[in-house]
Amino acid sequence: DLPDARIVAILRNPVERAHSHWWHDRRRRELERHQRDVGDTFEAALARERPEVFGRLAPDDGPAQPRRGTYVRRGEYAELLEPYVAAYPRSRVHLMLLDDLVADREGSLRALFGFLGVRRRPARRIEDAHANRFRARDEGGRMRAAAYPTMAPATRQLLAEHFRPHNEQLGQQLGRDLGHWR
Repeated sequence: DLPDARIVAILRNPVERAHSHWWHDRRRRELERHQRDVGDTFEAALARERPEVFGRLAPDDGPAQPRRGTYVRRGEYAELLEPYVAAYPRSRVHLMLLDDLVADREGSLRALFGFLGVRRRPARRIEDAHANRFRARDEGGRMRAAAYPTMAPATRQLLAEHFRPHNEQLGQQLGRDLGHWR
């Protein structure tokens, strides 16, 4: 329907993305912005989503319920991007890594603006706003920017192992080594 569309995706380390997604869902649940049960722990959420892979991380809390929008599935980038890559020529698809945007903000934005066919000059003046930063209540009950609690090493390792073949496939599409995504 839109043959001239330009597709842009900014991809984050899928292990970090899954953890961040769960913490944001948990915060929204605490703020009563949605009713979805996100699980009491990140491990329980992973076990519920993919019991065959992550079930050993948390005790069985009943049958897994399939969901739209999941912590693991959304990090399987190569598969998720396949319909776009198949439908559009590579010249219409721009894939960026969040790592690159953080390391070279101006260069990454200039590349994006070039892809979109807009002036590149404003790239140096765009500030980093962090509008979606994680927040938690402080001692006074006010919401403040905060760091996520640390992910358990066993959870990180299992997620990294799960995403390894997906990252290798994505790396082939990008012509890049994504081995640093662990």
